[in-house]
Amino acid sequence: RLALHVADRRPCDFSTLALPLLPVISTSWPILRLLAAIHVTWPRRLSNQDCQALFHPSIDWDEYFAVVQAYAAEEFNEPELETLTTEQLHTASDYSGGIIWKFSSAAVYDGRTIGEWTNQCILGTAIAFIFRATSLVIGELDVYKMIEAALQHVEERAFGTLSLEALLSSRWPLFSLLHKLACMRKREDTLVMAPGDLQLDATSAVQEPVILDHLSPAALSVARAVLVAAPGPVLVAFVR
Repeated sequence: RLALHVADRRPCDFSTLALPLLPVISTSWPILRLLAAIHVTWPRRLSNQDCQALFHPSIDWDEYFAVVQAYAAEEFNEPELETLTTEQLHTASDYSGGIIWKFSSAAVYDGRTIGEWTNQCILGTAIAFIFRATSLVIGELDVYKMIEAALQHVEERAFGTLSLEALLSSRWPLFSLLHKLACMRKREDTLVMAPGDLQLDATSAVQEPVILDHLSPAALSVARAVLVAAPGPVLVAFVR
């Protein structure tokens, strides 16, 4: 449907269309790429979600937007990580780190906490958490739960409170940043596993635990990755 919308063949109703963020960012379908393309041509309507000239005691939202937009607009090649991890990314990530700290700050200014001041800009803070997730991904650390928590914040604060139409109408390049983040995820599309790696007993309804020492190097790498993610959701696809 999104491809047909981009081709101006069958417009989507973005006021009612829902977007489950975690499945969308994990799929190989180009959903975020299409939404990023739609956002570029979407008619802009000035709204409170733009945070334009919005006062904050220590954050200039217009300055932050300029830094974010500079990274979002950089050209890149999806399979090449080096085209995604640019100097502009590090600049935006550093700026975002300060916003995340202020997001939960209990310091008080003019009768309100800094956290309350920061929370006024829903999309600005959501984008700061996208950069937080991006920094964790490119760090290649085993921090699945931290990445999931950052993306859940984005889903609850942005996608849970605003329609896709409102997100597309905003100046913030939310979908371009999510698309870039999705391109950074690790994939094992060419993994080769020997049949014996599955260690299946077709005669038994209950399988014995896998013996890791008997796995091939490729299968052992997958097993360790699964153990890191447990007890979170894990999807393994076998293709012949």
